[in-house]
Amino acid sequence: MSTSGKIITTLPSTAARFETEVLKSNLPVLVVFETPWSRPCQVLDPILEELARDWAGKVTVVKINADDSLDLSLCYDIQSIPTLLCFVAGNLRFRIVGTATKDAILAKLKASGFADSIDTLVKEASGAGAANSKGGLN
Repeated sequence: MSTSGKIITTLPSTAARFETEVLKSNLPVLVVFETPWSRPCQVLDPILEELARDWAGKVTVVKINADDSLDLSLCYDIQSIPTLLCFVAGNLRFRIVGTATKDAILAKLKASGFADSIDTLVKEASGAGAANSKGGLN
């Protein structure tokens, strides 16, 4: 996993590490297939950093260089970068292709059945009242 001080794990291009860090993780994992030369990936980086800070210990954020990990990119049908994949208990729950706002990523997580966990994360991140699963505030 990540070393102390790092909030986003960058995985080397090995299927074994992917299996250990993503598919066998006890936490939900947001995997970002990206490349260092892509402007959209650079735009997404600060959003991912913020989410990783907000979700520390609750959701793992992992970056994979799509150019260096062609086998994984082909396996998960990565046709555009950035592509975000969310895995829970080793199962792919959703995919976002292209850049996305923090709110869009949170909405996808909520739609995938993480409403209670995400409401808690939103509350902790904002310091405001917790949003209920219907979108209002408690």
